[in-house]
Amino acid sequence: MKTITLLGPFNQDNGITAFVRNNYTQLCSQGFRFRVINIAREHPDEGLRQLGKYRTAAPFGKRPDQLMKHLRTVRRELQVARQTSSIIHLHLDTLVNFAPILLAREEGFQRIIIHAHADRRGQDRWERDRLHRLGMIVAAHKATDFIACSQFAADYFYPPAVQQRATFKVIVNGVAPEKYRFDAHQARITRQRLGIAPDKFVIGHLGRFLPQKNQQFLLRTFARVHQQNQATHLVLVGDGKQLAATRELAARLGITANVTFTGFLRNPRLVMNTFDLFALPSLYEGLSLSLQENIANGTPALISPNQSPEAHQVGQVRVCPLDEQQWVDELVAAAAHGHPDKLTYSVANAVAFVNAGYTLTATVQQLAALYE
Repeated sequence: MKTITLLGPFNQDNGITAFVRNNYTQLCSQGFRFRVINIAREHPDEGLRQLGKYRTAAPFGKRPDQLMKHLRTVRRELQVARQTSSIIHLHLDTLVNFAPILLAREEGFQRIIIHAHADRRGQDRWERDRLHRLGMIVAAHKATDFIACSQFAADYFYPPAVQQRATFKVIVNGVAPEKYRFDAHQARITRQRLGIAPDKFVIGHLGRFLPQKNQQFLLRTFARVHQQNQATHLVLVGDGKQLAATRELAARLGITANVTFTGFLRNPRLVMNTFDLFALPSLYEGLSLSLQENIANGTPALISPNQSPEAHQVGQVRVCPLDEQQWVDELVAAAAHGHPDKLTYSVANAVAFVNAGYTLTATVQQLAALYE
């Protein structure tokens, strides 16, 4: 069986890591072997050791010494990986750091697969944007296969000419719907554990506390919603650089008692059961896995327009411009309707996921076929 080399910024709580963890665990059970090279800048996910040989390399940095260490350690790991593997699959959220693509070609990998997991158009400073555009040129000439989790991610990574190639393909972030089916009993238990009353309308959010996830917009919006409806509660799941600042904002807004910060959860399924609405005001996304999981849980969702069309093909999803008043109006209206019938939604959405090909099984099959 082939050994596939995987390289990427596999932080413990990002969507790329969740995608790799979910899909490649299944591929391991099919006999595939993997060698993981983790270039995460912070909190590298040690759980990926279960996939096979696991190594870390120095992360990409701006300073010359950081860049040289990154190049040196990535090259070393690629040289070792090349002894047993001819295929490398790079899972990336940007092409700002295109050095691993060049190094993989230099080390003789026969297939270099780029996998686009994000759409950052319009969000980066001009320096990063220019580097990413240079990375697009490098990828187009040095890679052999071009994968994207959504059309928006594809448009961010690949020019139209690349998307016309036979080796281009969109592989969505599929989920296992049965794994996330709504459980009313667990919802009651988890609400009790979190100290949330049964009558509260819970607005939930999962995501790393980074600017692109826009949690502070959500917090400001929720503060206004809570003024109009006291029976509302906000649950924020995740960790990240802006967590402390977001907690401070909640205190300044006077809503600390009505907001729950869970921190990072390896398995957030139980908390999802408590959500009456999932809110995702992202500035950009590739295809949010947490959104897909909440839809599978039967949770209606309110999302920003900065989501690829694949994000709202299944489920009860409303798209709302990033205007605070419009979000307040949408959330107040949702809360006025009360708890949704999540069990009915989750059952129906499971069928819709299968029909759309947005399941974990379908994604795993496409990845397996990619490696043939």
